[in-house]
Amino acid sequence: MIQKLKLIKDNLPEVVLALKRRGIKIVSYNDVNELILPEPLSPDNLVEYLRLLNHYYFRKVMSEYFETLKGKSAGRLITNPLYSRYLERMKKLGINNYKNCQKSFGVTLEWFIAYSLEKEYGISSIWKTKLNIVRGGDFDVIAFLEGKIIYIECKSSPPQNISIEEIKRFIKRLSALKPSAALLYIDTTLKIERNIVNNIIELLKPIKSLLKLKEGVYRINSNTYISSSERNLISNLGTVIKDIIYIA
Repeated sequence: MIQKLKLIKDNLPEVVLALKRRGIKIVSYNDVNELILPEPLSPDNLVEYLRLLNHYYFRKVMSEYFETLKGKSAGRLITNPLYSRYLERMKKLGINNYKNCQKSFGVTLEWFIAYSLEKEYGISSIWKTKLNIVRGGDFDVIAFLEGKIIYIECKSSPPQNISIEEIKRFIKRLSALKPSAALLYIDTTLKIERNIVNNIIELLKPIKSLLKLKEGVYRINSNTYISSSERNLISNLGTVIKDIIYIA
């Protein structure tokens, strides 16, 4: 059934070969063992799971639930009526069968974004990719679109919990990979201007331009993007992709 995820190495030659042509060695990518998946992983369960992952609050419940399994205290979301509703959906899919799980929802978010890029926009993508150009850490999502390498860094934490050091690491990977375009994606509906946009502007000084493409989506200079989940994750990805095609 893992083969049905359609994100295994043999199905993604375009982006892998694009990196190879640039002299970049891929150490590892698409580690399905890191994913949080339904049990059993039947076709129907997978379809329903992907449908639910498109909902912002389901992703938040998933993220918070697996943080509590690591011993962290539950956040305010637990008081939201949607929390118990989505926990019940998770139970039906066998997702809460994970006991004492140390997995992070962040990797599953990376996979879902890579999956969405391929399914919705036909963009070859790989996730959780380790490259020989950076020591430690990995590149969350790397995609190949019309001759252009795109690097996406995914954050499931709220903006106020994303440190300046994390943003610096994003910029370091950006400098190492030298993609045609890069996106810092924060899975939140909270405002990102103060904690994220302003910090990146400060770190990238001097900047030539800052453009608000839509609510929650920004372009800094000609090839660095920042997006939240305001309104819809898939739609915001589409806004960035369209801009990359014509601008980056």
